[in-house]
Amino acid sequence: MKKQICNLVFILAMATFAASCGKDGAVGPQGDKGEQGVKGTTGDTGVAGPKGATGNANVKIDTFTVKNEAWLYNSTYYVATAPNTSSGYFSRYYDRANTLLTQSFLNDNGIVMVYYQSTPGFYKDQWLPLPYSFYNGIGKYALNFAYQTDVGKVRLHFFFSNAATTSPQLNTYNIPTLRFKVVALTGTIVTGMKKSNINLNSYTDVSNYLNLKQ
Repeated sequence: MKKQICNLVFILAMATFAASCGKDGAVGPQGDKGEQGVKGTTGDTGVAGPKGATGNANVKIDTFTVKNEAWLYNSTYYVATAPNTSSGYFSRYYDRANTLLTQSFLNDNGIVMVYYQSTPGFYKDQWLPLPYSFYNGIGKYALNFAYQTDVGKVRLHFFFSNAATTSPQLNTYNIPTLRFKVVALTGTIVTGMKKSNINLNSYTDVSNYLNLKQ
């Protein structure tokens, strides 16, 4: 009897195993969509960043480098030599766009100052005011940097003068790579500089007053 019971249990187990290994049935219908979970809490606010520098729409500082090939030929720079009299010098020139130089800027109290570094590889903090002239090594002629202002731009000039002998050919002369800085100002800041007797030819005085970086 016990043997028959064991055989019956074995047969039922095998039948169950065979049924579980049979071919899968069809996939049932998709169940209902579950409810949305609870919204998580908002994270902590991050640390505020440092305050940015105060801007000034009436101040425009433009620092740039000019290489020899960027100087075009030719223009003319006029220098007053006597009352109602001026002399013109042929020049190489470079135009630098400046959006602050509107007609209103030029007609009112706007001012433009231009400085340059004669030897940027050695004196990176030294800025000399334009116009600027110096003689060549043997004192035979003067090299000149100057500028003029027009609506929307500043034009830089390079030319020779006071030649005791024949000066180099201007159109083929190799002008060294130089750095220039244009400082354009308008509005009450100009009035403040005048009241403070700031020397506009001194970049140190101007930069200290305007809190400019070198």
